[in-house]
Parts: sequence; structure tokens; C-alpha cells
Amino acid sequence: MAEVDIDDLDELQRQITELQERADRIKAEKKAEVIQDILHKIKQFEIGAEELGFNSAVRGRRGAKRSTGAAAPKYRDPDSGATWSGMGRAPKWFKEQLEKGYTESDLLIS
Repeated sequence: MAEVDIDDLDELQRQITELQERADRIKAEKKAEVIQDILHKIKQFEIGAEELGFNSAVRGRRGAKRSTGAAAPKYRDPDSGATWSGMGRAPKWFKEQLEKGYTESDLLIS
């Protein structure tokens, strides 16, 4: 194997870094151009989000709008009558009933 001088290695690493930074700048510039072109064409041809395959309920990058209302109860505690929707952390009563021998289906609201 040929011996590599540490200075040559440092110079190569500097060049790699410089080229990567240059490539990143060019990519960012081109990306901005492409985005502007896409937005212009969307406006020009009156293309809607649904035509592009996006759900109309999507808001920005957060995803679909979430319901703020409470979910309907799915389980009921036979002792206290307390209910649980089945979403989120199971309540203490639900865990206790399972420990007593009840099954999830036993606790379902009919």
C-alpha cells in the first residue's frame, strides 16, 4: 500500500467538506426554484390538494385535524358504573376488574 501523508489526507478532507457544502447550497437553490415552479403551476391550473392526493383535512405538517370531542364510552365498570372510551391509559378500575377475572369483552358496553 502506498503511504499517505497526513497533510494530503487533511487536504482531501477539506476538499470533501467544501464540495459537500457547495452541493448543499446548489441543492437548496434548485429546491427553491422547483417549489416556486410547482406553486405557480398549481395556481395556474387551479389544482386542489385532493387532486394531488392530499386529504382536505390536512393542516400544514401536523396531519389530519383531530377531533376535540370526547370519544364515546366503550367499557363500563360493573361496580361503580364508571366508563372508559378505550383510548389512552386504562383507568385503575379497568385494571382492577381484569385482575378480578373479568375479560375486556365482559366490560364492553352492550
